[in-house]
Amino acid sequence: MEYKARFQTKFSQRGGARPNSGRKLKYNEPTKTVTFRVPKSKIEFIKQTIKYMLENELENMEVD
Repeated sequence: MEYKARFQTKFSQRGGARPNSGRKLKYNEPTKTVTFRVPKSKIEFIKQTIKYMLENELENMEVD
């Protein structure tokens, strides 16, 4: 029983206690993971398209 109590205490103290101690924002705003099904033959095309769109939007935001 004593081991179990120490084990729970050890791991319950982890994670996010300090302010600003997380991963920094990549696009200067919060992000959300989106998952959806696509045909295998279109995966690379979709990845490249999204990457291109995000890069261009970031460039346009810096210019404005």
